[in-house]
Amino acid sequence: MANLEGLKVTGKEFAGLIGVSIRSVRNWQTEGCPGDRKGIPLQEGFRWWRTNKSGIDAEQTIIDLKREKLMLENEKRRLELLIQKGEYIARSEILQLFLARISIVKQGLMGFHRALPPMLAGKDAREISNIIKRQVLDLLNRFSRRSGM
Repeated sequence: MANLEGLKVTGKEFAGLIGVSIRSVRNWQTEGCPGDRKGIPLQEGFRWWRTNKSGIDAEQTIIDLKREKLMLENEKRRLELLIQKGEYIARSEILQLFLARISIVKQGLMGFHRALPPMLAGKDAREISNIIKRQVLDLLNRFSRRSGM
């Protein structure tokens, strides 16, 4: 992480960081916000703003951060437990499985133009419909099997 000690920003930059107008920053400087026309020391300016203008209660912020930390630690423990049980599947593994199955569907669909005509020759509409339906169901079954085969 970069060291921000001694870093100065312009009043306009400081206003942009906090989300206020430059006029507000100039007014704050008359109220005691550190800095001058050459710039505002970022750390001190932010500290002054947080204490005097942000409306952030430092105690509440600490409580909120501790609560968030606890929730993140609990989520980490939950994921570790899933990994131990073998119930967690990495995103890359899911993507690989998905791509393999999509490949099966693509191969099946691309093969229909060669496989179907001999099966359909001389058949009536109902038989043609049933043959196509069976072929599509077979393809879908191959797609939905865990092994993909």
